[in-house]
Amino acid sequence: MNTQTSSMKQIAQALVKAQSRIKNASKDATNPHFRNDYATLESVIEAIKDIATQCEIAIVQTCGKDSEGHFLETHLFHTSGETISSRIYLVMDKQNMQGLGSAITYARRYSLAGLFMIGQEDDDGNGASKPKPSTPAQKPTQTPPKPMGATTPSGVPVRTQPTRPTQNMTAQYMANNPPPSPQQPFTAPDGTTWEDFKGK
Repeated sequence: MNTQTSSMKQIAQALVKAQSRIKNASKDATNPHFRNDYATLESVIEAIKDIATQCEIAIVQTCGKDSEGHFLETHLFHTSGETISSRIYLVMDKQNMQGLGSAITYARRYSLAGLFMIGQEDDDGNGASKPKPSTPAQKPTQTPPKPMGATTPSGVPVRTQPTRPTQNMTAQYMANNPPPSPQQPFTAPDGTTWEDFKGK
């Protein structure tokens, strides 16, 4: 909810002057959960307060509750009597005073930053303008298959996929093995029987 006086000319001129001079708030804290840097309420106030005062703008933040819930309201008062107000309803992760205090601090920070149009920059003031270097994608490396009989450095045999027997391999196998007796049927690794081999 935003409210304002019927006349906005002088406070608008003061805001234009203030916003042209206000710099971004410096990120002076780190979120322990998300490990990202952010500007605290103190940093936002430090960026705004002196310049707003020089432009004859007073800042007042109040809390209240209505049928829609708890809220924080930020008021900008100009010496001309013109005002601007902005209301933010609070969302609390804990229904106690600690949760209420955290929600108020969060709302105060974002309400002020929004009214004065300031962003948040890195601690050195330049980090936000520097693009992050892109890391080239690495191609996956392919490991060549281990030869038959290979072992690991610790001496453990390496499992390899069995080689599919060819006709020449079958013939060599048959030639190096004597004919079996009738009581011992013989079959080569590829399924060729001794009778099949003799018929070739």
